Formats: sequence, structure tokens, C-alpha cells
Amino acid sequence: MAAVDNSLLDLRQRLRILTRLSTGLLLIFVLVVLKNAWLTDDAYITFRTVENALSGHGLVYNVGERVQSYTHPLWMFMLLGFRTLFGDLYYTTIFASVLLSAAAVAIVLRLAPARKSMLLAFAVLLASKAFCDFATSGLENPLSYLLIASFAAWTLAEGEGRENLLTGTLLFSAIALNRLDNVLIAGSALVYAYRRVRAKDALVAVALGLLPLILWSAFSLLYYGSPIPNTAYAKLGAGIPVQELVPRGLHYLKDSLTRDPVTLTAILSGFIIAVLSRSRCSLSLALGVALYIIYTILAGGDFMSGRFLASPLLIAAALIACHCANWGKVKLSIAAAVIVLLSFQSAMIHLLSGPQFRAATYDHALRLGPLHYQLIDEQGICDERAYYYQATGLLQREDERLASNGWARAGEVAKSKGHQVLDGAAIGAIGFFGYYAGPEVHIVDVNALCDFLLARLPISQDSLWRIGHFTRTIPAGYIESLSSGENKIEDPDLAQFYDAVDLIIRQPIFAPGRFGAILKMNTGGYDSLISSCVSRDR
Repeated sequence: MAAVDNSLLDLRQRLRILTRLSTGLLLIFVLVVLKNAWLTDDAYITFRTVENALSGHGLVYNVGERVQSYTHPLWMFMLLGFRTLFGDLYYTTIFASVLLSAAAVAIVLRLAPARKSMLLAFAVLLASKAFCDFATSGLENPLSYLLIASFAAWTLAEGEGRENLLTGTLLFSAIALNRLDNVLIAGSALVYAYRRVRAKDALVAVALGLLPLILWSAFSLLYYGSPIPNTAYAKLGAGIPVQELVPRGLHYLKDSLTRDPVTLTAILSGFIIAVLSRSRCSLSLALGVALYIIYTILAGGDFMSGRFLASPLLIAAALIACHCANWGKVKLSIAAAVIVLLSFQSAMIHLLSGPQFRAATYDHALRLGPLHYQLIDEQGICDERAYYYQATGLLQREDERLASNGWARAGEVAKSKGHQVLDGAAIGAIGFFGYYAGPEVHIVDVNALCDFLLARLPISQDSLWRIGHFTRTIPAGYIESLSSGENKIEDPDLAQFYDAVDLIIRQPIFAPGRFGAILKMNTGGYDSLISSCVSRDR
């Protein structure tokens, strides 16, 4: 009996130590993220949608056009709630992002049964430039962090029963609603959990868990005319052959190794640890990470350095926390030394940077520490935080932020001129510009994120493109059509396609013929019109 009491005391003492340690580590993480907090231009595309919704114009970027220009419905609704409750988007978005990211880190740390694995997992997260940079930014990453960390903890717990499966499927739906392509990370683990649960009504639990995702898809189809975000068409439907995208995707990984060596190294290490553990739940998470990395390569990567690697890094940290508790001193020392060596550049860039971060222009000759560093590399991949920090960094005074943001000032000038239709090619950052220009200014987004018609057109053969920026040629008569409200498209097939688009996104939701046009649009019924138009241009 005394031995049992002693073991319970030892367990309680160990739990107290782990709790105190995790609290201290979380405080360090919060301080680092607050110091680096910033917002990107793309976040302001969603901010403009939020403002238009609160003004009674609907969930739209351009007033009068129902186009889903955001990839993250769940995050958008959270921002809508922040704006409604607090009347502010800048500060509430940043502080909510910090809290969500810290909550995700707390979940990962709780997976560690011992101090050494907790410290190792935390070191990986803190040393990852990608993870810390996108712990804010205004994009959906912080909410994805929390949802994916929760899903990883659910998977590693290997719970049984229909209720447990329902919980995991609800988390899966939330992950999909926050960013659809993240289902690749969670999909294999959910399939494994479904096959493990032998209850006859397991399929019912999965169906109930998927209901939020199904309902949103139905709403999106009814409201926007498509169950898939317009951004997916803009980026994946540009007509770029996969053989051109794959080298860009591989370069994206190379860029991460150059700027942020810890992230990919930790992801690979987490995969190996899962394989060596022979734990099926861990293997299912590792398989999801592998599928997501393959998808990232096939899609050509991204222009934001490290952004698509931050969530896989979180899964890797969870696997490290869970499985490295029994490592000996030699193995732990080697792992710690590798993290320190690989994170030297990251420490220079994100752990030690202050208010003057990116105050001076980085050029091809600048070296930070031992490694070469470029703000934007030859393939157009950019250190987004460095690019925007002076204009949106939390440590900057508000007047300094606005003074550094030429797009915001240009938007305010456009707002003073009243209603107009502007070519986005001459604007650049349509997030900042659009947000400050207000609802009266209609912006034709040549990268097609916010434009239904352009997103369904391929880029021209001689177009110079940057990953994530597939610039479309504005059809003759398109801006005139938007300005006048009359179809003035010169190409006859494209003019017919414009009429169908007009019916879907501009006419009342229950307008006669609209549902038929939506069905035809989503089943390829208008593809021949686009093909005819493209063939004439070539």
C-alpha cells in the first residue's frame, strides 16, 4: 500500500513539474510570437469581405458579385465575430492568432510524457521560422494549428467507440472548413480510426461528423455557385502543366531548407520516428503528412516561404513529443545539437529580430549568419513577414504602419473618388488597397482570386507567372461591361460565358435559370465556350 502511495506521489510530482515547465515554455513562445506579430496583404482580402458583410453587402470582395475569394470559411466567420464584438480587426486578429497558436503548442506539449521529449518538441516549434512566422499573419494558420494539434492528440489517444469517432470526424470537418487542402493531413488518420471502430453504426458517426462540411458546401453552391473556393480555380485551373509545377514545388522545399533548415528536417524526422515506432496511429499521421507534401509539390509550392510546411511541422512536433521520451542522453544531445546548428539562421531572422526588421532592403549580396539570404528568390518565393513587417508589424506605431503602407494610402485616395472599376494589375496588393478603398471601388483581380470569370480562364501561353500569381489577360470589353452593367465582351463565345457568370454571381439567388446555370458550370457545360475563345487567341 505504501508503494502505491509513493508511486502516486511521484506521478503527481512529475505532473506538477511538467505543468510548470510547459507554462514557462508557452510564455516564451507567446513573447516571441508577439514580438514578430504581423499581417499579410492576403489577410486583408478576407478583411474586406468581413467589412462588406457587416455593411449588408454579403460575403463578397466586390459588391454585387458573389465570389468566395477566401479559402477559410471557419476563419472568416471567426474574424466576422471579432469585428462584430470588438469593432477592430487588426489587434483582435493578432491577439486571437497568438492565443490559438499558443493553445496548439500547449496541446503538443501535453503529449509529452517526460521533460526531455517536451523540450525537444518545443525546441523544434520555436526554431521553425515557418511555424512562428505564420502563428500570426492574419491567415488561417493559427486556427489550423489548433485544429490539427487537437486532431493529432485525438489520433494518438487511440480512443474507441462511436462517440470518439464522431469527435474525430467533427475535427476533420473543422480542419476542412478552415482550409480544404488540409484534409490530406488528417484524412488517413480518420480512415484508420473508422476501420478500427467496429461498431455497426460507425458510418452514422462519420456522416454526422461530416455534416458541417456538407452543409457549408451546399450553402457555397447555392450562394456562390460553386462548392469550392474561387481561389482554387484561380491557382489550380491556370492551365499550367504538372511537369512545370513539380520543379517549382521541389524548389519550394529547397527554399525552405535554405531559409529555415529546421522545418523540413523536423518533418522528415517526425516521419522516421513514426515509422520506427510501429504505432499505426502515428503512421497514419505520418502518411497524411507525406500526402500533403506530395500535393504541395504537385501544386508547385507557394510564394510564401514555409507557409505550407507549418502544419506538417506541427504534426512532426507532436510525434516527437509522444515518442522521444525514452531517448538516451546521447541521442538527445545529438538531436539538440542538430536543432541548434540548423536554427542559427532562423534565430538571426525570427528569434532575434526587432522593430527594425526589414527596415533595410535585402539584396542578393546580404548574408545573415553563415547562409545566403534573399527577400524574394529567383522563383518568386518570398519571406512574407520581412516583406510586410514595416507596414503591419505589431511593434510599429500605427502612424508608422500607415506611412509604410503605400497600398493603403492609395486605397484611401481611390475611396475619395467614389465608384469606379479598376484594373488590379496597376494596383498590386489588392488586399490592402481594397480594404482601404471601401465597397464603392470594384477591383478586377488579374490573379483571379476574387474574380469568378477570370479564374476559369487559363493564362496565356506567353504569360510570365509566379507561383500563386497566375496573371490572366483581361478580355476586351470586360472592364467596360463591369462599369456599364451591359455585356460588352468582344469575343462572342466569351460574351456568352459572361452572361452565364452574370446570372450565377450577380442576379438574385433564386433568379429563373440560375440553378440550371450553376449545374452546367460545375459539370463542364461551358468549357467549350472557353476552349473556343482560347483557341482563337492562340
